[in-house]
Amino acid sequence: MWNRLQKPLVVLSIGLNLAFIAVWLFHAVQGPEKGQRSSTAEHEVSSSLHRKIGVTPEQWEKIEPYVQSFREKTKEQRHKNQALRCQLLDLLIKPTVDKTALEAKQKELCAGSCRMKWLAIELLLKEKDVLTPEQHNSLIKEIQQKPGSHRRKGQHGGGFMGLLCNDKSPKKDLPN
Repeated sequence: MWNRLQKPLVVLSIGLNLAFIAVWLFHAVQGPEKGQRSSTAEHEVSSSLHRKIGVTPEQWEKIEPYVQSFREKTKEQRHKNQALRCQLLDLLIKPTVDKTALEAKQKELCAGSCRMKWLAIELLLKEKDVLTPEQHNSLIKEIQQKPGSHRRKGQHGGGFMGLLCNDKSPKKDLPN
């Protein structure tokens, strides 16, 4: 029984780790709640991550729409991924496991995880066009320092660096 469940559980674990990184990135770029913005500057940098790397209000004015779009898309994708995880777990708790249905649900979950990773990459690419090279390097270093984004000895981890070092472009496998 363990051999049959080992691969889906590993995939589920990796998917959850990647989702954690995407959620962290979402929260890292998220500003204060509505109504808490300072009235001193219309485009004050509300993201602590972006303030930390020295983004100017002018740069933030260009980046903020990308961040807002990223938040909306990742929120929707997180809900889809959570529903897929629940469906996968429902399949696993049945008395007899339908391996075909399990593999199909696993593929859907993997596609959702790839979509989440690609959303993060798209945001970083858009920000790269606005940031100075030093700011972009600082942003990447900040992301690498977060839990789940480390490399394991001799391999690329399941974190953000793992998705950047993946040989396959996730865009090819994405659902629309």
